[in-house]
Amino acid sequence: MAPALLERARAARGLDKTRLSDAELAERMAGLVREALEIHFLVIGAHFFPMADLAFTCQQLFGWEEKDWLPLLAGRSPASTEPALALESLADMAKRQPPVLQGILEREPLAAVVTDAPEFSAAFGRYLEPCRFPRCCWTCGHRRSSVRGTCRLARGR
Repeated sequence: MAPALLERARAARGLDKTRLSDAELAERMAGLVREALEIHFLVIGAHFFPMADLAFTCQQLFGWEEKDWLPLLAGRSPASTEPALALESLADMAKRQPPVLQGILEREPLAAVVTDAPEFSAAFGRYLEPCRFPRCCWTCGHRRSSVRGTCRLARGR
C-alpha cells in the first residue's frame, strides 16, 4: 500500500466514530475509500485471468465446481482471509440469535440491536478493533453507530 494512503488509513482508524453521524463519517471517508478501492480493483484485476484458468482447468480435469476449488486458495492472504472468517463467525452468531438478526436485517442502530445480546455486542466490538484487521476496518466502512456493513453479509449477499 502506498505510504500516504496507509497514513490516511491510520488517521481514519483513529477517528472517534462514536462522535460522528453516518453522514459525517461517510463524508470524511469518501476520498480514502475511493482511492483504496481504485488500487484494490487495479491489483485484483491482474488475478482474473489466472483465476479463470484455474476454474476452467479444475472443471475440465476434475469436474469441480467453485465450491470444490475455492478452498485451494483459502489462507493465502491473511489480510483478507482473517477478517472474512471473523465476519462469517459474527454473521453465524447473529443467525443463532433471532432478535439480533432481525435488528440487523431491519438496519436498526447497533445500540438497539445489542441491547439484550451482550455476547454479540462483545464479539462485534472485538471485530471492529482497528488493530485486529488493519486493512479491513478502514475500507469496509464498519462503524459503531450502524450495522449496515453486516446486513448484506448476514443475508448472504
